[in-house]
Amino acid sequence: MKSKKIVLISIIILLFIGILFWLFFSSKQTIKQNVQSISAGGVEGYPMYTISVSNDWLVDHDGDDGIDRLTISNNGYAIRIGQEPGGGIQCLYNESGPEVEYPLSNYTSFTEITTNEGATLRRGIGFKNNFEFCENFGGEWSSPTDVGYIQYIVPENPDGTILKEMDAIISSLNTQSQ
Repeated sequence: MKSKKIVLISIIILLFIGILFWLFFSSKQTIKQNVQSISAGGVEGYPMYTISVSNDWLVDHDGDDGIDRLTISNNGYAIRIGQEPGGGIQCLYNESGPEVEYPLSNYTSFTEITTNEGATLRRGIGFKNNFEFCENFGGEWSSPTDVGYIQYIVPENPDGTILKEMDAIISSLNTQSQ
């Protein structure tokens, strides 16, 4: 009788451990399956790049005639990365800069983001419902970034949690040599 109880308890414990083991590994696979890697770019002297995006976000990629545009959107929030011909701007951050003859933007606040490759980007508030990105090149901040013009289009009073999710997407940027 005692040995039957021990066997029964052992079976219950092993079953419990097996269920925990299955739950642990199946949840990790689910997380990995919910992220997609998007490749884009490679036009007008810009590099190709990859970016990791949750399957919750819609991806629209349009590339033709020397222009490449990637739009990643979800519930009124969008990330746009564009590679196209055009001039750049110098970015200042609540500081006075040298007198320059080319366009510049002076941002009063920013969020700094470092990509997987170590590039330092700053997200500043642009026009209404728009954030613009600049990159540090040898101590100077300018746009476009190495991968192109990056911007967020967001609703009025954007949710900080979603902005952090968008920043995490941008931090996943990796350039590829052509």
